[in-house]
Formats: sequence, C-alpha cells, structure tokens
Amino acid sequence: MATVKGALKTVADSATESHTNPSGTLGAELKVMQDSYEASALASGSLIEIGTKLPLNAVVYEAILAYDALGANTSLSLGDSEDDDRYVSNTATTSAGFTRLNKVDGFCYTCDETGGSSNSDRQVLAKLVDSGAATGTIKAAVFYAN
Repeated sequence: MATVKGALKTVADSATESHTNPSGTLGAELKVMQDSYEASALASGSLIEIGTKLPLNAVVYEAILAYDALGANTSLSLGDSEDDDRYVSNTATTSAGFTRLNKVDGFCYTCDETGGSSNSDRQVLAKLVDSGAATGTIKAAVFYAN
C-alpha cells in the first residue's frame, strides 16, 4: 500500500514564492451567493440570472437548485453563458424538489473569463430547458471561495 499526495498538497509541501496554490483552494473562506425567482408562465429557453457575478478566480464547490412543481414538460439546468449546465444538468421540474451540483467539471470550477466575453462564466444562470412554461418558485445557491 502506498501513500501519495494530491496536487494541491504537493504544491503546498514544496511552495516557493513563484509556485504556490491559487487563492480559493487551501484554507480559503467559503462564501455563498443565493437568489430566488417567482416564475409565471416563463417560456422555454428563458434564462434567470442568479445573484451577483462571482468574483474572478472564484472556485465553486457546491451549487443547489431548488424548485416548486413548475408544470408539465419543464426542466432546469444551472450553469453560465459558457456552459448552460456547468453545475446542474437538465433536471425535470414537474415535481417539487432540489438538485445539488452533479457535473464533474463544475466541482472546483475556477471562474476565469476565458470564454471570450466579459463575465461569461461569472454570472450563474438557471435555464428553462424543456418545452413547457414554468410557474412557481425557483431558488439557487452557489458556494464558492476566492
């Protein structure tokens, strides 16, 4: 049996001024950004901006999407303008419930604005995906460090 080190532990153990872990990784304070929206016949393809923009270089650790029963043929995803389901994949919302971050690439994602447009991955967006019109409460929370 072997004992090995994770990538951040390796850097921490051999850190120099020019080679350190990024902020938001080891020993960072966890913050939360949350918001809610009361939908009334919200059309398919609509986007809901959730909270304020995340800070540049924020590292996302958790995302939660909660919803009422929004109607027939409704579903939501949670992401940003670069990847509309970066944090939560297309989730049926015909019954009330909540879904936590379920995308591997969304866990420990660093907001870096490399997608071509300013703030493209910093503004969290809930997207109504399927063909139905949504009516009810939609809530989201994103836990991050920077």
